[in-house]
Amino acid sequence: MSSGHPWYVGEDLSLLPEYRNATLSRDQIYTIKDQAVERLASIKPILRFTMEVKVVTNERRNFINTIIKKEYITLIFEKTVPETHSMLSFCFFLSDKIEPYAIITAVNHHTGRLRQLNQAQFDQLCAAINDFKTRFGVVGESYHYTSLAERDGTDSFVARGGASRQQKSHSSHFHLKMRIASGMLLQRLPVHALLDLDVLRQKVEPVKYNYTRTSRTTSRPCRLQGRSLFQYRHIVGNDGYTVLRNDLNPTRSMRLSGIRGVL
Repeated sequence: MSSGHPWYVGEDLSLLPEYRNATLSRDQIYTIKDQAVERLASIKPILRFTMEVKVVTNERRNFINTIIKKEYITLIFEKTVPETHSMLSFCFFLSDKIEPYAIITAVNHHTGRLRQLNQAQFDQLCAAINDFKTRFGVVGESYHYTSLAERDGTDSFVARGGASRQQKSHSSHFHLKMRIASGMLLQRLPVHALLDLDVLRQKVEPVKYNYTRTSRTTSRPCRLQGRSLFQYRHIVGNDGYTVLRNDLNPTRSMRLSGIRGVL
């Protein structure tokens, strides 16, 4: 049973035989979607947030389709780390704007994208960044970070009716932008080559802005130091270090069974 309902969805994400030709109610369709997401999460927890489920009906049968959510289409790297009470993934995307950035978010497998990180999570982010750089041969990168205060200000502006959610300038959740080479965009997201990136950079103002906005070059790669905040300076420089330090979730952390978890 699932949430008081019988199971409609098998472990292989197919409808059970008795429901493949039945007339499904709206309530059953919603339950099927929820159960399919639950089945996906049992395979890999982050699939709960990266996949959408569609229940399809035609004259022959009912069946389930799975679709990657639009915001995860450009995901190119994912690093999952264990925590005491949950699992956390750092997701690295190529931007869906025409800009030379990889965007890093943190996704809790139970609650979704995090709004801010605590000390232990930022240590884990540094390790994930190193893995990403090793995997793709990234060197000499720089970073752009939108502070929690700026994101909260944007949300307040939207709440007052200043803009719609579709028009807001910043996401509410934590995100860090890593400046990468245009060659990586062309290789990993070939649509940029089809759109003639060099011409767009010269003639289209929003694209020119994205390529000239300020970011900070690291003095050396982010490394785990055993000192919880020291590595901030190697991500965004001394000024950005202060912003990120102030944005840390003050939730106390402790070491439990060798894994740093949050209480």
